[in-house]
Amino acid sequence: MKLLIRVAAVFAVGAFVHTTFADQVNETLMKVEDLGSNQISSDGDVDQLITNKKMRAESGSKSRWSINSDWSYNAGSVEKPFADDRPNIALASGTTDVVSLVGTINTKYNLNAQHSLAAGVGLRWIAPLAQNSPKNYSGDRADADNPYLTYQYLYKWFGIQSAFQVTPTLETKSNLKQLGYVGNFSLVQNNVYDVGTRGLSLGLYTSLMLGFYDKSGALGTPGTDGYIADLRAEQSDYAISICPFLEYQLTDKVNLRTVSNVWNYEHMRNESRFSTLRWTKVFQSVGVGISLTRDIFIYPNVQFLPDNMRADLTNVAINSNINIF
Repeated sequence: MKLLIRVAAVFAVGAFVHTTFADQVNETLMKVEDLGSNQISSDGDVDQLITNKKMRAESGSKSRWSINSDWSYNAGSVEKPFADDRPNIALASGTTDVVSLVGTINTKYNLNAQHSLAAGVGLRWIAPLAQNSPKNYSGDRADADNPYLTYQYLYKWFGIQSAFQVTPTLETKSNLKQLGYVGNFSLVQNNVYDVGTRGLSLGLYTSLMLGFYDKSGALGTPGTDGYIADLRAEQSDYAISICPFLEYQLTDKVNLRTVSNVWNYEHMRNESRFSTLRWTKVFQSVGVGISLTRDIFIYPNVQFLPDNMRADLTNVAINSNINIF
């Protein structure tokens, strides 16, 4: 019961803060719309293909040119949401185990209603509520967050709403660059199917990511903190994720969402056999989606381990998508 109370408290605070901010942004957007039309008028309406509120906001604006911003506060655990540390509950590689505030902005160009290109970059602030850098973190507290390019295709088949993305990314996070991270190339397929008309939706998120590195071997001095005998054991050259999810629409503006991260596999660079994969720990995510407008979506959520439900082994986050123009 204490765990549920803490989760509810975190969600309530996050929803209030983001709603206030998003209302101000929405007023600005309404004024901008009066300046002139930038809509695609001859290629159909993608909202007839994609009706899922979260997928719509994530896919970007329907305008020919637009700006999309993603804001995420990756907090600590339910037990200590405002602590500096963020538990790596899945034991996955490439994870920064500290709290961070990340803002990403991209410019998107719609080739037509279904095909688009986007280029973006973010800024990351480590432990924004702390005076000093966390003890278990060795990178810069503020740095650029992974510039990227994305090609996106939105479509519908057999009643399934789908978004396909191809994204090359340059690694700029200072702590991961120390571990030899250079960048990655990812393929993502997101699918949602509405079950009847009662607000229930089933989904499946799949991804394949290829990682690239410029370091191997040992890092640091043996016997000291941070020593790694073989960097390749910390580097995944390819990873596969298959995550089913479930949504239920409470109102036109609010839905409940849960994601089962049950099939997440990594192939580590020190493993000579191509087909030998490491299965990361299974974790569950639950959240509340708040659709303020078609282009503004807020999502406070928490992740936990189904086989070890403890308040200190959780992750709390608040994510938002805000599309401009």
